[in-house]
Amino acid sequence: MKTNNMNQLFKIVKNKGISFERGESTSFKKNNYYQVINAYKNLFADQFESIDDIKNNIINSVKLDEYRSVYNLATVTDDRLYDGVCSKICTKYGLEAKNQPEKEFKIKEMLFFRHVYMPNTKYSDFVRMYNFEHELRLLLLKYVLIVEENVKNIFISYLNDKGSPANYLINIENYNTTPIIKNRAFSTFKKIIDKHNNYKSKPIKRKRDQKLTIPYWIIINELTMNETYNTILNLKETDSKEILIRCMNFFTKTNVTSEKRGKSINQLKKEESLVQTFSFMLSFLGEFRNKLAHNEPIYNFNIKSVSIFSGLSLEYDYPIIKKEIIDSRTGVPLTELEQQHNINEKTMNNLEVFFGTDDYNRRRARVRGNYVKRDQNLNLSFVIYLISKIIFKINSKNDFQFELKNIYRKYNIVLTLEEYEITNINQFVELKEYANSILDPDVGEIIQKIESGYGFKLRLKKLERDQKIQNKKIINLVNKIKVNKVTSNYGRFPVIERYTSFTGIDKDYFEKIKN
Repeated sequence: MKTNNMNQLFKIVKNKGISFERGESTSFKKNNYYQVINAYKNLFADQFESIDDIKNNIINSVKLDEYRSVYNLATVTDDRLYDGVCSKICTKYGLEAKNQPEKEFKIKEMLFFRHVYMPNTKYSDFVRMYNFEHELRLLLLKYVLIVEENVKNIFISYLNDKGSPANYLINIENYNTTPIIKNRAFSTFKKIIDKHNNYKSKPIKRKRDQKLTIPYWIIINELTMNETYNTILNLKETDSKEILIRCMNFFTKTNVTSEKRGKSINQLKKEESLVQTFSFMLSFLGEFRNKLAHNEPIYNFNIKSVSIFSGLSLEYDYPIIKKEIIDSRTGVPLTELEQQHNINEKTMNNLEVFFGTDDYNRRRARVRGNYVKRDQNLNLSFVIYLISKIIFKINSKNDFQFELKNIYRKYNIVLTLEEYEITNINQFVELKEYANSILDPDVGEIIQKIESGYGFKLRLKKLERDQKIQNKKIINLVNKIKVNKVTSNYGRFPVIERYTSFTGIDKDYFEKIKN
């Protein structure tokens, strides 16, 4: 592929119709084009153009000046414009072609699409999205690491309780090496062995220098979340299931045991379903954790492909669909998305068992005996919901939801920041202390005097004078307190509906996930 210096990239971005305000060219040259423009282009793209679309437009004399500008072909005549566009695309992507038909074939083969941006698209909105997601990733990573640490603690605790030897994880007999998953188990075993050679880890280096066994509690702490999950999954089935059950009971409201005696077939099936769903959730969080750690965009988490040819159509990586299923009513194969939604129905039902019924996971309403389905995709809204609920089980006094809302408010994405702050807190404290010092009149004493025939008018007049003095002082103290209205530095996000389509997050979402 062709590389460009920052000045060339700046010109390319301007030619695409993205506008810059004064001074933003310096910001552009400091930022990473791939992480800012390329990462968020699907949020701001108005349409995609294939090479056939471009060809038809040029044949019909449509957008000729735009193509000359975008592809830097200012002096090319109309009859040579399409060939010039093809040549530019081939040069950009390093495609070698001898003639026009070959150029066209190569471009189609690589599934080329040109992003056409919405009118008035601003570079500052790309930067806003980049900064917003940077802060959001840091917040989510902080809490996912808490989940990861607790999974490791439960793993270690189980092996401790079992009385496992220190070298438990480097004994292949402790892994499930049945033919179906043998390769997965050996791959995990190799990763564990490789951890023993990590001399950058001080605990491992110290044990190696002492010529001692590196115990499993040190090795487990060296694993990433996905490595931890895969290690648990690839142990012998009895150990694997027991650890997953312990994690599930700790992170959710379930109280499942691995004991089979005294349980009905339906109960055993339900518990197996819960364990499978929870296992998938841990794997899902592990995939998400990798994106957070590698600074990747997360608005499109779990989205495999995007199409905006007819509305906004999204395809998802998970759940993985392994075989074709025929709709029993129509005899037509279900689409991948329809199959994913069917699987997600079970996932959402199990979430009710894990965390209790809420507005996010509530079962579908029945109408005339049939479910009315809400399309529930495993997008960003789903994974944030999981983090929120699991963190609440770990520590009910956490600040996750407060911090989450503040980031969305700060960048005026979905939520709007509109708060009032006191500039001098001491003035408020003075008012509070004075209010607390005011004594309520002894009404009982006055009533007693009235009933006993004693004089009470002087007492009431004194109370009236005191109250006027108190009211005047309170008004003076209130007037001293200066209050500022705090709002976001950003206006309305121009593609909020597109963001909601990708993430499933709208204003109501934050109420739905409240604990």
